[in-house]
Amino acid sequence: MVPRTVQLVGRTGLASFFSGFRRASSEATGIAGSPIRRLRSEVFGPSNLDLQELDVGLYAADPHRLLVPPGQRGRVFGGQVVGQAMHAATLTLPTDGRSVHSLHAYFLKAGRTDRPILYHVENTSDSRSFSTRRVLARQAGAIIYQCQVSFQVSEESDLEHALPMPLGVPKPEDCRSMDEIFEGYRGDPRVQGTSEEATASRAALEQMADFVARNPIEVRPTHEADPLDPDPHPRAPKMSVWMRTRLPLGANPNLHLCSAAFFSDLCLLPTGLLPHGINFPGISSMTKLSLMASLDHAMWFHSPFRADEWVLYDLDSPRAAGNRTLVFGRLYNQAGVLCASVAQEGVVRKRKAGDQQTAPVLPV
Repeated sequence: MVPRTVQLVGRTGLASFFSGFRRASSEATGIAGSPIRRLRSEVFGPSNLDLQELDVGLYAADPHRLLVPPGQRGRVFGGQVVGQAMHAATLTLPTDGRSVHSLHAYFLKAGRTDRPILYHVENTSDSRSFSTRRVLARQAGAIIYQCQVSFQVSEESDLEHALPMPLGVPKPEDCRSMDEIFEGYRGDPRVQGTSEEATASRAALEQMADFVARNPIEVRPTHEADPLDPDPHPRAPKMSVWMRTRLPLGANPNLHLCSAAFFSDLCLLPTGLLPHGINFPGISSMTKLSLMASLDHAMWFHSPFRADEWVLYDLDSPRAAGNRTLVFGRLYNQAGVLCASVAQEGVVRKRKAGDQQTAPVLPV
């Protein structure tokens, strides 16, 4: 049964509906006379997890704060949808300190930035130790994303083991940020001049640099790839990067986990491109791919950690077949503790002769 509020939105049009509550103050009266309450996720760059509460279990994301990956023509960055959906689920929890321990999600349609995303949270169950929530994300009445999120009351563990952090990984202070890497290529001879190739390379570099600059996550790869290389050498399907939010997040543990869900989508499918001589972000992905899109996303949170402090994201892709790529990731804090595990499958299609020369759609 679609909530009455969502049905109303469908009849009146999402654009006019959202423009109305954007203008409202935090104490204004909203749909059906219910107050609209600003749900700020403290500070997250500027608050890319922010939601507006429309009704019980119904929230909306402002399209003006949705991120677009390079060359994606108004399509939302999938990690932001993952983080916002998880954030919406946390807002419906009992007040006994439950933290998310797992998420299982499917991307169903590409989200757009020209209209709000509505998140409907269904309370599936609350027990003494666990809570589960189902979240549906809608745009224009269509479901674009769905997930199941499970939460647990903190308890002492009787059994523990963990894979160690990989050896020989450079420290974050010894790695350059993506901002610095892209800035360094602005003076590259390949983007200078007025030739068609230089103009295209310069435009692609600006798109990539703009996404990096607007992203609330600082990323420092342990291995630098040349984004202007049209034909990189194939490499093993392994990657590791240091990540953290650019701004402090405060003390809310679930906010840190929602932020980690946000940035967990940044490097997954690109790892599966490395054996095929494709870098993302990079010109090679724009010229060699016709489609790259996340199909699903799963995360397991093993222990609390701060997303505003450096975490190592260690990734590998064991298999690509049927134009689908499977990638696993592990998040370690600087003490070497395995804090979270990630899995994702995505569809990847190479550009064929005659395909329109546009950037690949990624991620959904």
